[in-house]
Amino acid sequence: MRIIFELSMIEEYVDRQSYGRGKDYYNRNMIHSTVQMGALLKGRCKGSQGYSYYVQVLFDVKQSPATINSSDCSCPVGSHCKHIVALLITYYNESRN
Repeated sequence: MRIIFELSMIEEYVDRQSYGRGKDYYNRNMIHSTVQMGALLKGRCKGSQGYSYYVQVLFDVKQSPATINSSDCSCPVGSHCKHIVALLITYYNESRN
């Protein structure tokens, strides 16, 4: 099962600065080790300080398109961060190919 969601949902989920930085991380291919397990999307994101952060997003797939139920990142921000944005944009674009 592929998770189907709208890109505009990402922009609504985070602030403008996190979205812009996350989009930059996506363009720089900072996401790796992406795995989908049902409604859970997980991955790792290379951080600006050389660390890799663990990121995950849990979706509500009962709705169509799906919405974000919760998210978590091992970075200091913890959620609603640029790493979450990069994961979501990466998954969105990879799942369309």
